[in-house]
Amino acid sequence: MRALLLTALALVLSTTASHAQQETIGQHYHAYTAALQNGDLATAEREAAAALQLSEAQDGDGGHTAVLALNLATTRLSAGHGADALAPAQQAL
Repeated sequence: MRALLLTALALVLSTTASHAQQETIGQHYHAYTAALQNGDLATAEREAAAALQLSEAQDGDGGHTAVLALNLATTRLSAGHGADALAPAQQAL
């Protein structure tokens, strides 16, 4: 009985820990907008890319993927990375 309780407790704790570690599109989007407001284009680009990647995994080309691709393309253009902006700009289109 004790082993069963310990196993159940371990399962609950591992499930809770993995759920807490899951990133969301919204978390990355909010970090992206905060970085833009602070003028930190490097962080904004990283967060925009992370939000886009999660959206692609979750929604494919649907959902907010096109808008998130546009955010990444715009951020890369603003940072002077025009060549790197091409792929997300085409994806947004």
